[in-house]
Amino acid sequence: MQRPSVTTSKPGSRAIARRVFRALLASALLLSGPALADTTILQKVFSPTTIAPGASSTLTFTVTNFTGAPSQLVTFVDTLPSGLRVAPAASIGGTCANAAAATTAASGGTSVTVANLQVAAGPSSCSVTVNITNAPDQYNADCSALPPAFTNGPSNVSASIVNAVAPSCLVIDRLFVSGFDPLRTLQKAFNPATIVAGASTELKFTVTVPAGFPSRSDIGFIDNLPSGLRVASFAGLGGTCANAVSATTATSGSTSITVANLEVPAGPSSCTVTVQVTNAVGQTNATCNAQPAGFTNGRANVDTVNIFNAVLPSCLVVQ
Repeated sequence: MQRPSVTTSKPGSRAIARRVFRALLASALLLSGPALADTTILQKVFSPTTIAPGASSTLTFTVTNFTGAPSQLVTFVDTLPSGLRVAPAASIGGTCANAAAATTAASGGTSVTVANLQVAAGPSSCSVTVNITNAPDQYNADCSALPPAFTNGPSNVSASIVNAVAPSCLVIDRLFVSGFDPLRTLQKAFNPATIVAGASTELKFTVTVPAGFPSRSDIGFIDNLPSGLRVASFAGLGGTCANAVSATTATSGSTSITVANLEVPAGPSSCTVTVQVTNAVGQTNATCNAQPAGFTNGRANVDTVNIFNAVLPSCLVVQ
C-alpha cells in the first residue's frame, strides 16, 4: 500500500501560515452572515498607512453589531506596538454615541483605552478614531514582513467583544512626501563659519513650513553640540518664531540647546531660532575640509519632535 505523502514545513513557513489563517478568519467573520447573528466584533485599521516622521495617521476602531445583538457597553484596550505613540494632537473622535467621552488616549501614550462605549442594537456599526504617530527616532521603511514594532494586530488588543482585528502596519518613511505637501523641515547653519578662539558665531535654526500645513505650537528639537563647541557666555537667544526666546533653553557654557513647544505659523512660512556659540576652552580647528567631528554640527546631533530633521553638516573654523 502506498503511504500518503507528508509535507513538513520550516518554522518560518508555519508562522506565515498562521498569519494567513488569521487574515482569512477575519475575512470569514465578515462574510459569514447568519452565522454571526447576535455577535459583536471589533476591527481596526490605519489611514493613511504611510506617513512622514512626526506626522499622524488615524487609527479607526470599528465595532459591528450583527442582527440580533443587543445594544451594549463595549470596552477594549489597544496597547500600541513599541514604535508607535498617540499623536500630540490625539483628535479623539468617531461615530459611536460617546466615542470621545469613552476614550482615553494621552498625547505620547502607548495605549488607547475605551470603556463603556455605547453601541446600538444590531444591525449597526460605529467607530472610535485616534491619531497615532511614531515614537521618537523610530522609523519603518517597509511593512511587507509586518515588523512587530509597527504592526498593530489582534495580540495588541484585549476586548469585551469578539476580537476580529487583522494586523495593520504603519510605514514611517523619512523620505515620504504626502500628496502635494512636502514636510515641515528643520535646518541649521553657523554665521560666520570662521571665528577666532573665544569669539562667537550665530547658530541659526530655520523651520520651514510648506503651503497647506496649519500652524503648530508643539515643535521641538534638541541640538547636542559637538565636543569642540559650547553655548557662548552671552547666549543671545533670539529669532523670528513667535516664542523663539521663551521656547529656548541654552545656558552659557553648556553643550546643548533645547527648544520646546515652539510656535510655528501656517505655511507657506519660515521662522528662526538663534543662539550664540563659541569654542570649548583650548579647542581650535584650522580647517573644515574633512568635517572634523569636534566642530561639525550635523543631523546626528539633533533630535526632533513634530518636524523633519533636514539638517546638513555645518562646520565651524576656530582659529
